[in-house]
Order: sequence, then C-alpha cells, then structure tokens
Amino acid sequence: MSRWFRHYAGMMSDPKFGGVARRCSNVAGTQRVSRADVLFVWGCILESAAERNSAEFDWDADAIGDLLCCDTQLVQRVHDELEQSGLIEKGRICKWNDRQFTSDSSTERSRKHRATVAQRCATPPETETYTEKKKEEEAREQDRAPPSSKSPEPRTASRPKEPRRGTRWPAEAVVPDEWISEGEAYREMAGRPALDLRAEALKFANYWAAKSGGSATKVDWKRTWLNWCLSANGNTNGSRSGKSQLEQLADIARGGPLIDG
Repeated sequence: MSRWFRHYAGMMSDPKFGGVARRCSNVAGTQRVSRADVLFVWGCILESAAERNSAEFDWDADAIGDLLCCDTQLVQRVHDELEQSGLIEKGRICKWNDRQFTSDSSTERSRKHRATVAQRCATPPETETYTEKKKEEEAREQDRAPPSSKSPEPRTASRPKEPRRGTRWPAEAVVPDEWISEGEAYREMAGRPALDLRAEALKFANYWAAKSGGSATKVDWKRTWLNWCLSANGNTNGSRSGKSQLEQLADIARGGPLIDG
C-alpha cells in the first residue's frame, strides 16, 4: 500500500546533494551527473522507506536507472556517494525519524481526531443545549396558550399539532370578518336563506364565552362557527330551531317543517 512521506524542508537546498553530483561527475569515463539526478535517486530511496514504514529501504539500481534513463553504474555511484555523505548507511536512511516525524504519524492524527469527535458528540456545546431547552419551553407555552383575543386563528394542515387539545373561547375574542364571509358562503352552498351573520357572530362569541363545562372547549373554533352558521335561523341561542321539543313533535305529526324558515 502506498504511503505518504514528508518532503522535509531544506531538502532541495541541502549542499550535500550538490557535492554528490560533483563527485559523481568527476569520475573519468562517466556521464555528467546533475543535482536533479541526485535528488531523483534520493526521492526513490525515501519512497521505498515510506512503503516499508521504516528507515530501511529496498535498493534496485537497475529499476531506478530505467526511470532516470541512465546507466545502472551511474545510479549505483550516486548511491555510494550518498552513503559517503552520511545520508544513508547499510540500507537505512540516517535520521529518518527526525525528517519524517514518526511521532506525528497519520495514524496518530486520525486517532486524535476520532477522540475529539466522540467527545463533542458526548458533550454538546452549551449553546446547543440552551437552544433545545428553549424550543421545548416555547412548545409547552404554545400548548397552554388560549386562542387569540382579536381573531382566533385556525390550525391549518401546514402546521399540524398532535395531539390537538381543545381550548376555550376567550371572553374578549370576536369572530373575524373572513369567518363571517365564509359562513355566508356555506349557507348559500347548503341552500339556507340569507341571514345577518354579524348578529350571529355576537351571539356566538357571547354564548361560548359564557358557557362552562367540558363542552365549552373546542379543537377547531372556525369549524364550530361554520356549523353555527349552517344551523342558525336568527334565534337567540344558535340552536337549529326556536321551537320547543313538543312543538317540533307536533310539526312532525302534522307533516310540517322541522326547522323554522
């Protein structure tokens, strides 16, 4: 498996490599060796040590000669001069640990990073904890809040709230104008006669503000109002008929209407 290794600072300007190139070029009958050739051979040695993950390296002068497009003997002479300069010794790179900082390996950095992430997950920042607690408190306050005193707003499909709990009609609340318009449209669709729904709105608000008991709470006040509009006939309590039960039974016996028109 290929491994990363450090191109340590000062490698390109190290005078030892210039000396190695000069001494190799001074040998009679040899090809001139440049500083770049020496650095190439040195880089191959560093890569081999990195593959072995140690200061030891594998040496193959023929293979490096093929890469450098030069004679094998020249590559071997560069190797020998590197050894004479104290950069390598018996198949090992001198001061490898100082150049590569093995104590700061990628494995150690990865271990530190995982430990940091795990600690963050175990103990979230105080700001996150504060935000979550604040959201929970706001949600509880919203559940306890009564309908708006000015114009009770219905809960729409885009903002579901489960489980939904009934609320009372506030004493100072009024029926919104748009609810009255919808009530008129509902009566027209149902074939009910036109009626002054503003008067019914006052009756509706007074009736439910004064009512007590479990039936005084509703989950959806807008639908309660629309049902009131459909059953209203101008009487004082919003019931479907102003007649008593006996009068309604008498109408049934005579075949008359069940609801006053």
